Amino acid sequence: MIPSQPILISDGLTQQRLRELLDYNPETGEFFWKGNCKSCPREGHKAGYRIPAKKNHYIRIQLLGVVYMAHRLAFLYTTGVFPSEQVDHINGDGTDNRACNLRLVTSTENNRNSGMRWNNQTGVTGVEWHKRDETWSARIKVDGKSIHLGCFSNKEDAIRARLNAQKFYGFHENHGKRRTTATQSAECEVA
Repeated sequence: MIPSQPILISDGLTQQRLRELLDYNPETGEFFWKGNCKSCPREGHKAGYRIPAKKNHYIRIQLLGVVYMAHRLAFLYTTGVFPSEQVDHINGDGTDNRACNLRLVTSTENNRNSGMRWNNQTGVTGVEWHKRDETWSARIKVDGKSIHLGCFSNKEDAIRARLNAQKFYGFHENHGKRRTTATQSAECEVA
């Protein structure tokens, strides 16, 4: 039985041991088995699986009885260090583990690069229509505190206020965008 919760610490896994078990392609973000252990699939088989019912859609890989998130393994594979912070998927696609799409961030930085919520009704994160007052309201959440940016007679002014606040507080340019195939397949160069 595969555990449902992936491990967030290295549990002693080193870059050397990881490279003995798996090959990683930094241009595609895919892992492949080397097939040199008893419990490993055959050489060349793609490693990892998704749990479709989960909202985060991350790739998980089980190594020697321990489940790891593939993006954390990609970070270890390329840098030699197991990530101490969170690893952010820049384009918002949790299955895109290309090296150029991953960055080490704090929890706050990761929250500032989240996509639009599924229940958003206005098409813009942090902008809402207030039926009673017949105004557009803009707000932003920073360090766990909700900041009211104002009420506006038109949607464009509310959007402008929200986008200016995102820039001011250092949110990533992808924050609040709907995650589409175009955003997810963004090109990037591997150093």
